[in-house]
Amino acid sequence: MGNHEWTDPITSQMYLGFPYYIIEAPGSAFIILNSEDWGNKEQKAFWDKQLGEYINNAAVKNIFILSHRLIWATGNPMFADLLQLTNSPEMHTGQQLIDLNMLKPHLDKQFYFLSGDVGLNNKLPFFYQREGNITFIATGMGDLPTDAVIEATVYKDNIEFKPLYLGADNSAKLADYNMTKVAQLVRKTETINTAAQLNNSVATKAFVLILAAFAFCTGLFLLLGKNEV
Repeated sequence: MGNHEWTDPITSQMYLGFPYYIIEAPGSAFIILNSEDWGNKEQKAFWDKQLGEYINNAAVKNIFILSHRLIWATGNPMFADLLQLTNSPEMHTGQQLIDLNMLKPHLDKQFYFLSGDVGLNNKLPFFYQREGNITFIATGMGDLPTDAVIEATVYKDNIEFKPLYLGADNSAKLADYNMTKVAQLVRKTETINTAAQLNNSVATKAFVLILAAFAFCTGLFLLLGKNEV
């Protein structure tokens, strides 16, 4: 459930059903969460219960966690740069929402966090980062040449992710848009912003000097005119 669907919770549930739920398939489990209402105690209890059950179920090898917001990145220092490039950084503030350390010891499981909320007003068409047995993916539409959706193919022993390009540029590789790429984009944005601020500062100072010169000339003109009288 995303922000566009959750503008009116009652109507959303009327047409779309309950905002968090599970889907199960042989060897895999999908936990779909409502990141617009993450503070909901019932949903948090649902998350804890389902995650615990799947972790303790030997038959479940792949656990997919789907949410619109990057709940796995919020409050996690490792993803601080990434959060700056989301469509709504103000919605990704506060304390850590997901304790990733709780998942890392379960090496018999593969965890996949799949989210959106990127792609708009920046150069990040998608994001991919793998950390041990946890994979983080985000994608979105920003009317960019690199716009894409992510296709997941589940094989017996592994899962393959690849972008399905919707724009004109199909050269972007999923694995290239990792935290290293994100850091480069953030530094580039900061450089551009610094340059813009410097230009604005120079322009402001020049404007002030022009005003000062104009005031001086006006005062001098009035003084000379008074002396002539």
